[in-house]
Amino acid sequence: MEIHSDVLLVDDNAINQLVAQQILKKAGYTCEVVSSGEEAISRLGRERYRLVLMDVQMPGLDGIETTRRIRSFPDEQPNSHVPIIAMTAYTTAEDRESCENAGMNDYMTKPLQLDHFLTTVREHLESSSPSASGDQHDRPDDHDAHGSASFDLEDALARTGHDRALVERTVTMFLDSAAERVHGITAACDREDFQKARNLAHNLQGAALNVSARNLARISTRIEQASRAGDCVQAKDAVRDLEQELERVRTAVKDSGLLRA
Repeated sequence: MEIHSDVLLVDDNAINQLVAQQILKKAGYTCEVVSSGEEAISRLGRERYRLVLMDVQMPGLDGIETTRRIRSFPDEQPNSHVPIIAMTAYTTAEDRESCENAGMNDYMTKPLQLDHFLTTVREHLESSSPSASGDQHDRPDDHDAHGSASFDLEDALARTGHDRALVERTVTMFLDSAAERVHGITAACDREDFQKARNLAHNLQGAALNVSARNLARISTRIEQASRAGDCVQAKDAVRDLEQELERVRTAVKDSGLLRA
């Protein structure tokens, strides 16, 4: 089975997909994208890749179970041993242990930090002996390095190698879909459909981190946690904060001068 592409990116978030793809392309790597664990298993069953970037929290078949199924491929199937790097917003010891036990080779936190991201990818693509699952990099969590602004343009630029065009595209995508995302979360909370609210909030959190809207990401995390606990009151309180913060994000983006009128 010949190499089909350098990287298979498994992520259900369109903004995450765009950012990672563009960074990899600029670094000279080929990358294909699938949006679910089921698609990843299907693709890996018929095409060979050098590296898999795996989102951990996905609806349906999550990254942990997807990895377990990939590792259960027959030994003669080349992708049974393909390096798999977890990508997740969570950084607890329990999360790291779950990734390791599933058979992942490494671990990166979201939002992706350009230098760490490319260094890790290069290690696994270009080294003849990629790091083992028990020797994961203990990288710093940079989520709070730039404060809690509604929109931090300098942070967004720094994480993309000062690719202003890419930041413009991701922010535009985010703002175009944000109101619909928030409406979906609100409706799910009103129905007390906590699983739906949790999935939508997690997706919004990842998108917000990728455009450096850190307050919005934090509120989305509150909704995700309240939904996991089945706490309707806390979830609805956080939704009201989310709606207000989205307007602050729009104002901050406008004030930044990033997008042309």
